[in-house]
Amino acid sequence: MPCRNLDLDTLGCQIYKSREALSFTFCANFNCLGAGQAVTELFRDFGRNWRSDEKIAKVEYDVFLLVYLHLSNHLFPGRQQRIEVDRDAADRLESFKGSALDIIFKTAGMRL
Repeated sequence: MPCRNLDLDTLGCQIYKSREALSFTFCANFNCLGAGQAVTELFRDFGRNWRSDEKIAKVEYDVFLLVYLHLSNHLFPGRQQRIEVDRDAADRLESFKGSALDIIFKTAGMRL
């Protein structure tokens, strides 16, 4: 489900300061830059879901990390990330990352 609080112009959270008070505790300390919504939509299009398919859970999570890191590196180039992704997995999942990024860019009407 797309995040209704994601501002597509700034790729920021519209309710950032009041998220926790509004019961958005799952993202109160994290801004995924739209990566979570895009990866969820991508795998939904494939008919797969990490909640109902254990085999896909790790793949979907790895794709999420790749998309998040890509966006973060481009939008905040000076920010140091403490997240590492297995290089072999990253290479195998590159096309999934590209597809999820396309979802974000089409939704936002932009290209990186």
